[in-house]
Amino acid sequence: MTSADYFKKGITLLHAGAFQEAVDALTTAIQIDPNSARAYGFRGLAHFRLGDYDAAMQDYDKAVTLWPDFAEAYSFRAILHGQRKDHEKAIGDYTRAIGLKPSLLDAYYFRALNYGAVGKYEEAVKDMKTAAGLGYEPAKKFLESHRMKPEWN
Repeated sequence: MTSADYFKKGITLLHAGAFQEAVDALTTAIQIDPNSARAYGFRGLAHFRLGDYDAAMQDYDKAVTLWPDFAEAYSFRAILHGQRKDHEKAIGDYTRAIGLKPSLLDAYYFRALNYGAVGKYEEAVKDMKTAAGLGYEPAKKFLESHRMKPEWN
């Protein structure tokens, strides 16, 4: 099997919730192709799901080193920064992810939450409205629960 085959297997296992098996398959993909940024990024996500946050961060860092334009890796890493309450780093990574791939709707939503956590409420509302305006349901529900409308941009 090729690195791509193991990568596909790892993604399938990740989606199925078999996180350790996903780590194993993605590790094999990396052993075959040590420059596979995508395998590092998604192995990081599997590590994250297993609660191994240090391994996840190492994989995210390696992924963006290998492929500086890998938007999803920045978004994945931002989630971990946010969980660790390092909101400024999370905002930075979400900003980079959005700059690379504006269609990452959840990045606007989660960047908004991180902006709110550091008291940057205007930025938070703007991002929440952007996510809602682009059709991201959790952002719509958030705005509705706070009596705001997405079209008030």
